[in-house]
Amino acid sequence: MTTIAYKNGTLATDSRVINNGWIGHDLAEKVVVVQDQQFGPPVYFAIAGDLVEGRAAIQAILKRERYATQDNNTGFTIMGVNADKEIRVWCHGETHTDGETIPKPFWAIGSGRIAAMAAMEAGSDAVGAVTIAGKIDPNTGGETRIYQIIDLLEK
Repeated sequence: MTTIAYKNGTLATDSRVINNGWIGHDLAEKVVVVQDQQFGPPVYFAIAGDLVEGRAAIQAILKRERYATQDNNTGFTIMGVNADKEIRVWCHGETHTDGETIPKPFWAIGSGRIAAMAAMEAGSDAVGAVTIAGKIDPNTGGETRIYQIIDLLEK
């Protein structure tokens, strides 16, 4: 699956794609940055799980529509972080909602979530959390991609 972590204005993801239990490649971009009137300043959406389904689900989230997965064997979780550093999470089927608001200052999703959460709880930043998860979770790997959450309107 993947590991995606957010803490203190930094969103970090791995770049590994798994196909039927095998490493497909380590080149994935798992973050979509959306500038949308409904959500205000940009929202950084990160996808754990099926990237194609997740990208389609983000479009449903923006329209507040329910997204029906194309393949019942796939799944995804989406974490959104806005310029105010608010964290929200959607699982498939919940795209018509505002997502679950996370009351913590950090969060992680994906198969390496528990390792990443433990790392951040112990003081690691988001980048370190993804790195640590990659040492434990075989579905996490490749390059760590780093996104600084900013208000693109200020640029």
